[in-house]
Amino acid sequence: MNIETTFGPIAVLFKDESVTEILIDHKDDVYYEKKGKILNAPDLFKSEAEIFSLIQRIFQSTGRTLEANFGIADCRLADGTRVAATNAPISLNGPALVIRKMPSQRLSFEDLEKFKALDSNGKELLKKILNKGKSLLVAGNTGSGRTTLTNILVDAINPEWRVVTVEKTSSLHTERKRILKLETANSREDEMSDLVKKASIFRADYLVVNELTGGETFEALKFAREGASLMGTLGAEGVVDALKKAELLCLMGQYG
Repeated sequence: MNIETTFGPIAVLFKDESVTEILIDHKDDVYYEKKGKILNAPDLFKSEAEIFSLIQRIFQSTGRTLEANFGIADCRLADGTRVAATNAPISLNGPALVIRKMPSQRLSFEDLEKFKALDSNGKELLKKILNKGKSLLVAGNTGSGRTTLTNILVDAINPEWRVVTVEKTSSLHTERKRILKLETANSREDEMSDLVKKASIFRADYLVVNELTGGETFEALKFAREGASLMGTLGAEGVVDALKKAELLCLMGQYG
């Protein structure tokens, strides 16, 4: 993929390793996240047609084609970058795009300590939880670092254990051995539940389900009740909120 040709006006932003996210809401509203700060990128597009053309080029680079009334679509680039796009009539702004880049550098527990996001007691507690094969939920708001922490936790799991990850759109980034990474074919909720149900076929010592958002939560917890270890992530504001949300999502799985 030729970055300049594919990404056009935002190629410079995409190539900047310190830029982690690019958000295009309208031709006059383009933003990017750099080193934790949201910055404005004005005067990159002259029309909505240019944004739609950019969206088409990005999706075509993955072998997909989009019509003008595609609604909402997402895809994953070869380097792991996640892309989500929408268009009218769903988007009142016209074509819009979110690009979430895969981090160029993998972090560790030591990095979290250096950033004062975790102390030594917290690190030792998490390692004990993992070494004993306990199930856990990683919860937080959008942008809080759920996926970053989950990557670190997955790398810290006993290397002799087999890990199976299940994601709607892949965003976990780990180079550990003995890992099978599963991703839905069409980013549908029912596919997530089906993948979690079948995880037992692949002999998961630790099942990692990234982004619990629906009925797959019930299947994941049922899997854990059968003796396997589960690590799940979900959006929540705290411990109590995470448990309440998990309970609600389980009910959705039973009656959905």
